[in-house]
Amino acid sequence: EKSRIVTQNEGERGYHVFYELLAGATPEMKKKYHITGKPQDYACLSKGNQFIRELNGHVTEDTEEYKHLMQAFKDTGISDDQQDSIFRVLSAILNLQNVNFVTDESTGKAKIENPELVKIVAGLLNCN
Repeated sequence: EKSRIVTQNEGERGYHVFYELLAGATPEMKKKYHITGKPQDYACLSKGNQFIRELNGHVTEDTEEYKHLMQAFKDTGISDDQQDSIFRVLSAILNLQNVNFVTDESTGKAKIENPELVKIVAGLLNCN
């Protein structure tokens, strides 16, 4: 199951919690965690090309599942600080997988094409 974080087969989704976070996050959360709200914007969620949660013809809305997730956090006593840590890690995973490596034409070595994402991930993980 670890492979579902980085890739999915056609018609499959990654871990549902990523989609739930993107669907349920408030505008403030999107800004804080540097997420867009669209699974298509993340390499680790778009490979399976499956953005709707469907089983046997029944569609489950990620926004509703996000509400269930938040209630489960409350019911199990997960504090706001712990939730923040969870959302930071999830958002870091989403952003980190969008980091692209290219060949530096002048040196022939690999370089990061979008270093701003590395800074975002470092900030989310408090590794400044």
